[in-house]
Amino acid sequence: MTEEKKSVTVDIYGTQYKLKGGAEASTAYIQRVAAEVDGRMRQLSDNFPRLDMPRLAVLTAVNVMDDCFKLMQELEKAQLKQDMSERQRQEERAQQQRNYEDEQAAWKKELEGLKAQVQQLQEEKEQGEQRIALERKRNEELLRELDQLKTAVQQDKAEWEQQMDEQKEAHSEEIRKLREELSQGSSLQEEYAKLQEEYAKLQTEYNEWIQLVEQDHPGK
Repeated sequence: MTEEKKSVTVDIYGTQYKLKGGAEASTAYIQRVAAEVDGRMRQLSDNFPRLDMPRLAVLTAVNVMDDCFKLMQELEKAQLKQDMSERQRQEERAQQQRNYEDEQAAWKKELEGLKAQVQQLQEEKEQGEQRIALERKRNEELLRELDQLKTAVQQDKAEWEQQMDEQKEAHSEEIRKLREELSQGSSLQEEYAKLQEEYAKLQTEYNEWIQLVEQDHPGK
């Protein structure tokens, strides 16, 4: 499709011109461009009143192009500055990305270390639980053995007490018998003493009788 051009009549330095612009160029824009050229020509005419029309037009064109070049240079500088800023931003983003990756690597390493610690703690916990279970089982066995020992000690104590009671009764019986025997022994001793006294009397009487016999019968 052919692009339709606009035709606008403008006044530049006292002369009417028909200017055509593209579809994107508005009438106001074309008039503004024409007014800028007209103003430049009038300014140069005031500064250089002896210039004829062709030279004035050339000088105006030179001034306009000079401004355009200056503007282009400023745009290039601005673009260069923008490019530099963009490169700087890209470098900063790249540095940030590297820093982020480094931090991610450090976090990953730290996370792996923490996982290893958690794994180690889990293993130690399991080992501790196993030891506790073994100790609990051992304690239960010791408690059972202790209960058995207590029962055995109580049985032995009861048997010992029974034996002691029996021995006490036996000793009491023996003491009673000994006392009876001692009592009987005392009676025998008394009788023996009496017999000895009687024997002594008889011996004395016998000795006296012998003496009497010897006195009555001296030759015998």
